[in-house]
Amino acid sequence: MTKQEKLSIVFDEIFHLNVCGEDKEKVRRDISKTNIDSEIMIIAEAMAPEQVRLSGVNYFYKDGRIGNTGKSLEKFLNKFNYTVCTDKPNCIYHTEIVHNFPGYEIKNGKKSIKRPSKEEIRVSIKSNILKKEIAIIKPKLILLMGDTAYKSFYKYFLDIQSYNNLTKEIDYISKTKKFKRHQNIPVIPIQHSSGANPRFQEMFKNTELIDFINEILNNPMDLKLLKVAIKNSWCKDTVCPSVTEMWNRSNKTIGQCAVTALLVYKYLGGKIYKGDILEKGYSHYWNVLPNGKKVDLTKSQFGYEMVILNNIKEKKPEEMLKDEELLNRYKILERQVGFQLKNLKKVI
Repeated sequence: MTKQEKLSIVFDEIFHLNVCGEDKEKVRRDISKTNIDSEIMIIAEAMAPEQVRLSGVNYFYKDGRIGNTGKSLEKFLNKFNYTVCTDKPNCIYHTEIVHNFPGYEIKNGKKSIKRPSKEEIRVSIKSNILKKEIAIIKPKLILLMGDTAYKSFYKYFLDIQSYNNLTKEIDYISKTKKFKRHQNIPVIPIQHSSGANPRFQEMFKNTELIDFINEILNNPMDLKLLKVAIKNSWCKDTVCPSVTEMWNRSNKTIGQCAVTALLVYKYLGGKIYKGDILEKGYSHYWNVLPNGKKVDLTKSQFGYEMVILNNIKEKKPEEMLKDEELLNRYKILERQVGFQLKNLKKVI
């Protein structure tokens, strides 16, 4: 089955989903106006009342006019050489947390669009439509547009129950260059491009964020390249203190497993595992990537010796980095790997 055929089935599911009540005006998405090979997926809160819901095309009305949200977003996307215009090969793919229009409500005597309820969000997520869209499109980057998309995706897809407010999270990512991944896809929250949101215009001037997104899109990480960068960066300052005296340049992997696993996780996502080597009295760390591939860049420290790992457990990076000594070594390796990556040519 082709990507287009798979997505066509998903569009049927979206059309028939009614988590916010029956909607007789909702039309089927126009797959001919969809870029199934898009490198960027934008996930918003819910369907807008008069665009994709009535036209079948995101950001555009039935008469072909682009909406104000689309106009603002277009200016932002142009900074990465992407667009919302469906006739262009660099058009982004857009979807929602809730694949319905939540309806209107009256607040202070004014009619406004309702926010989807927690139950509407839960039911829509549990339909697995968004999960299928991500699997079919396989974007290089996911942008979470707005507070609801940000918090819902972190909760249901990243299993993160507590978070900064949206503005603080964007600022944190901009300054630290640290971000979350879903199935090895970088996930970056952004402000909603609604004209009623002044924070979008502020974010538009955030050159750190814009430069970082460009870096992600233009420099996808390669495992071979990362291996070279890490191996070139190992030094005595990044060795676990308990085995410092054993470390030597002929076997630079000794005592580097924890910091190395953290660096692989930073760039490629997945999970970190720890196992105890009982006969030696210490532990070993390695990675499993989102595709299920095991990556152990420091296993050569054991030579040809058969090593039996006991008490194997998944370790959360944030918990590991609470150890101040490990955090200090990680920062050294992180800095050196960053320098190496800037200077290395990509290994094919």
